[in-house]
Amino acid sequence: MQHSQTNSRGVRPMNPGTLTPDPNVADLLHGTAEIANHLGLRRRQVEGMIARRTIPTFRLGKTVCARRSTLNAFIAEREADAIADARKPSPESLEPTS
Repeated sequence: MQHSQTNSRGVRPMNPGTLTPDPNVADLLHGTAEIANHLGLRRRQVEGMIARRTIPTFRLGKTVCARRSTLNAFIAEREADAIADARKPSPESLEPTS
């Protein structure tokens, strides 16, 4: 008969190979360096954007964090706005020619 191993509290440890990663944890970026790496920017650029509140971030304690999914949606929204603006006729093109 095989005995299961338990720790000092009588709890059997879980096999790490069977754990499924929490998608919320995998989506989280901790610190300006990780955020900058995700965006392909320098850390100082990201720090400036955070100070100006131009990118969606939040704090966990003293650490600035962001979600990959939120940043990707933010970028997609900005891209859609830029495309829509580019398709608008310019004021000069609406003026009648003499």
